[in-house]
Amino acid sequence: MLNFLHKKKKEQDVESNIILKQYNKGTVTVFRNREMKLDGKTSEVQEVVTEINKDEIEHLPSLLKSKKIIDYHFSLMQEHERYYADRKTNPNGIEKCKLICLKDIDLLDQLNQAYKIWERHEIEKAIQLNNRLKIHMKPVDGVPTHEEQLINLGKYGFRGEIIAFKRLAIIYEKEEDYYKALEISNKAIEYYRDKNCDKEYQSFINRRNRLVKKIGNKKL
Repeated sequence: MLNFLHKKKKEQDVESNIILKQYNKGTVTVFRNREMKLDGKTSEVQEVVTEINKDEIEHLPSLLKSKKIIDYHFSLMQEHERYYADRKTNPNGIEKCKLICLKDIDLLDQLNQAYKIWERHEIEKAIQLNNRLKIHMKPVDGVPTHEEQLINLGKYGFRGEIIAFKRLAIIYEKEEDYYKALEISNKAIEYYRDKNCDKEYQSFINRRNRLVKKIGNKKL
């Protein structure tokens, strides 16, 4: 019996390694050195940036491809956040931040579809586990059931806040490039309206109103 379990564990390990190799295909990892100032001292640190290899990712299984795209979005988010934080010490920080934000916004349609595939898989896995263990969850006020989560997923897809919208709008407004700030705000309004994200939607409505007023004052 012990030999059988040991053999089974080895088989599972081999299977895990294959999945890991598939998951690692489709990306290019870039290592680069950068200087960072801390308490007045300059030290060199190594950055690790993951980029999607578009040729390889197309050949990945649907679920793994979806997970890659989701991870890529969060990798871009961390990267533009880092460049924005370094804007005072890095002369190219703002320009790089803007480019990465635009890249993240361009990814949104792919992110939405990828999230639907991945999250549906996760919810259905949880439903199957509950059924197998005969766990019957009682409804809790304000917490959607698995079935409700699937309905919302189909309607809205990914509903997380897109920091790139806000960051770009702030940068353009500070640069007094009000038309570009307005363009980004309009995109954000449309995005959050479709996602039924009231808080973010209203925030960009207010930002748009302020920008329209600034554009009007600039023309006077």
